[in-house]
Amino acid sequence: MTCGIWQPAYLQFWNNSQFEHYFVQTLEREDNSANMAIEFEAFSDQDISYDIVVIADETVIVNQRFELSQGKNHITIPFQIVNPELWWCKGLGTPYLYDFKIQITR
Repeated sequence: MTCGIWQPAYLQFWNNSQFEHYFVQTLEREDNSANMAIEFEAFSDQDISYDIVVIADETVIVNQRFELSQGKNHITIPFQIVNPELWWCKGLGTPYLYDFKIQITR
């Protein structure tokens, strides 16, 4: 009989909260705006507040506070982009890809 670690193993450390699985999605597009949301999961060892700043192409589009409960949290932060640049298929126009940055602080 053999024993020991036989599959990949790792240790993961975090203080207070851990954030994972970020996803930005378009909810609805109107004539000159796009309603969007950023979603993510957060695990917290206590009830705690954070500030989130979402930046799209160097422009701050969200700056707000949110609360986490102890345990697993699913967070959805809605926002709007005015006059969004659209993604065009090959041959129909220049495709545009937004660069999103997310800052979460206590």
